[in-house]
Amino acid sequence: MSKRWWGVLALLVLSEALGVACGHWYFRTFKNTVPPAVLSSVVETTVYAVYLARGAVLGLAFFAWGFLGWVLLGATWKRAPKQDAFRKTA
Repeated sequence: MSKRWWGVLALLVLSEALGVACGHWYFRTFKNTVPPAVLSSVVETTVYAVYLARGAVLGLAFFAWGFLGWVLLGATWKRAPKQDAFRKTA
């Protein structure tokens, strides 16, 4: 595997980890906001699964934006070919 594909794989893994962490953080905020008398274990488990799934989708969105930026910046910042400093002019 080339370095480029390792970079894409690392971007995907880190984006998904960030998205799932956001989903977990939103669930924690939800759990602190909603009174315990309203929540049952089934509702809490279902809501947690939904927040994690939405976090995974958010991670895919992070990946898409990151990959798009990587491609656009890579095309913009391509290195120009080296020129010889002592080129002979005949």
